Amino acid sequence: MTRTSIVDFPALIERLQGAIALDPMFARAHSLIASMMYATIAEGAIKEASWESTLANADFHARRAHSLDPLLGEPLVTLGLLETLRGH
Repeated sequence: MTRTSIVDFPALIERLQGAIALDPMFARAHSLIASMMYATIAEGAIKEASWESTLANADFHARRAHSLDPLLGEPLVTLGLLETLRGH
């Protein structure tokens, strides 16, 4: 079994975006995109110059996931982690 590395995240995000294109109400896909975007920043896989746009996209997907399924906990955790990256 191979582990998913940070390098795989863009491909996974692209697949999840494809799933959302088919079903915009797919809350778990939105949530996973937000988590993966957070991880790319936290692991240093993207340049600091790209942080703001990635943070904004991650925030959008986490909030969308929460609005679609308020019982999912992951979007709230991701929102909290994003705030720590912002220094709040």
